[in-house]
Amino acid sequence: MDGATAGVYPDYLQLRYPKVGETNPTVKFNLLSIEDLAAGPSVIEFDSFAPEDLIIGEVAWVTDTSSHVIFRSFNRVQDQEKLILVDTATKSSSVVRERKTDPGWIENNLAISYIAGTNTYVDLSDESGWQHIYLYPVNGSTPRAITKGKWEVASILYINSATKTLYYTSTERNSMERHLYSIGLDGKNKKALVDDRSPGVWTASFSAGGGYYILSYNGPELPYQKLYSTKSHRTALKTINDNAVLAGKLANYTLPKTTWFEMQGPDGYTFNVMERLPPNFDPKKKYPVIFDPYGGPNNQRTTKTFRQVDFRAYLASDPELEYILLVVDNRGTGFKGRAFREVVAGQLGELGPTLTSCSERN
Repeated sequence: MDGATAGVYPDYLQLRYPKVGETNPTVKFNLLSIEDLAAGPSVIEFDSFAPEDLIIGEVAWVTDTSSHVIFRSFNRVQDQEKLILVDTATKSSSVVRERKTDPGWIENNLAISYIAGTNTYVDLSDESGWQHIYLYPVNGSTPRAITKGKWEVASILYINSATKTLYYTSTERNSMERHLYSIGLDGKNKKALVDDRSPGVWTASFSAGGGYYILSYNGPELPYQKLYSTKSHRTALKTINDNAVLAGKLANYTLPKTTWFEMQGPDGYTFNVMERLPPNFDPKKKYPVIFDPYGGPNNQRTTKTFRQVDFRAYLASDPELEYILLVVDNRGTGFKGRAFREVVAGQLGELGPTLTSCSERN
C-alpha cells in the first residue's frame, strides 16, 4: 500500500457523543468537487426541519452523471420525512417527497437505488400499511407501486437496468420467512427463484453485471450456498458450501427440537413464536421455561434461520438443564405490517395485554 495514500495504521477520530442533558449536534449538507478540492465544500441550503430537529438518514445519487443527488431528512422523532433533491451545478435544492405519520415512525431503509437511463429510482415505503417497492420519478411526481399485498418486502438485492428486472426478498409466504423473487420494474412477470412453498430464509449476492448470483439458504435446516446464472434459475452452476462437515459433527449430538407457530392475541392480531424443546421432551413432565424476547421496534427474533449451534440450543439440550425456550415477537416488531408495529410509538416500557390462546402451528 502506498504510504502517501493511506497510513500503515489507522488514525483515531474523536467524535462527540451527547450525554443526557447536553445539546445534540446539528448537521449540514455539503457538496465537494473532487476536480476542485481547493475550493472547499459548498454548504447546500434546503427547506426541511429546524437545525436542532434535523436528521439526515440517507444520501444517494439519482443521475447518470453527477448532476443530481437526493437525501432523506427526518425530524428527530422520525415521524416526518422530506426528501431533498439537489442540483449540483446550481447548488439549488427542492423538496420532491414528504410524508408525515401519526402514530408510528418512518424507517430509514437505506434502499434508494437509481435506475440508469430512466430518470427514476426505487425505494421502500410502508405508506400502504405494508412495506413495498415503489418506482419514483426523480422530479418527485406520482410514484408507481412495483409490489403490493398484505406482506412485506424485506430487502432489495439487485436491479438490472438493462433488463428492467429487480430482485428482492419478501415475507409473501410467511412473516418469519424470506423467499427470493424477481419482478419487472413495471410490476409484471414476478418469479420465485426458490421454492416458495417450502419454509425457509434465503438471500442472494449478485455479481456486478448481474449475470450471476450466490444463493444463500440460511435455515431452518442446514445452511448452504450455491452459484446460479440469472439466465437459468433451475440448476446450480456450483455448490460453494454444503456444510457437510458441520452436518457430520452435528450427527454426534442430541439437539433440541425447534418449531415455529403463531399465537392468537387481542384485537385480532397473531404473534410469531419460536419454541425449543429438550431433545427427549416428555409432555407429562414439568420443565423450567425461559422466555427470551427482545421486542425492539421493527426487530424480529423468530425468523426461521438455522438455530442448532447457539447458546440457547445448549440450554435446551444439556441433560442437567433441559429448559424450554420461548421467543414471542410482540407488537412493535417487524414484518407483519405497519399497524402491528406502530402501536408502540411513544409507548416503549408500557405493559400491554397478555396473549390468550394458541392457533395452529406452521
